[in-house]
Amino acid sequence: MTAWLSFWHAKILTLVHAGKIDLAISPFILDEVEGVLVKKFGWTRDRAQEVKQLMRSMAIVVVDPKERISVIKGNDADNRILECVIEAKGNFLPGQLRQLAGLIDK
Repeated sequence: MTAWLSFWHAKILTLVHAGKIDLAISPFILDEVEGVLVKKFGWTRDRAQEVKQLMRSMAIVVVDPKERISVIKGNDADNRILECVIEAKGNFLPGQLRQLAGLIDK
């Protein structure tokens, strides 16, 4: 499963780098990515911070959502990601959040 997810994350970042899609990100997401790379994948903190800086530099929009939501019970991280999508007026959700697309006002 990790290889499949890595493929899609790489594909998305390739599209961002090519200017075909815009990346909106929040400080929470950047910190979450760093933490996951260190804790789950055993990366060094320095290497994870390099990825964090790369993602920040690729982002068209960096938002710091002021309004907290709690629509996904038991998964605070997904709620923070959804807040970013809403704040940035995004039109794409990560795969595991697609069932919540109706919550985003266009």
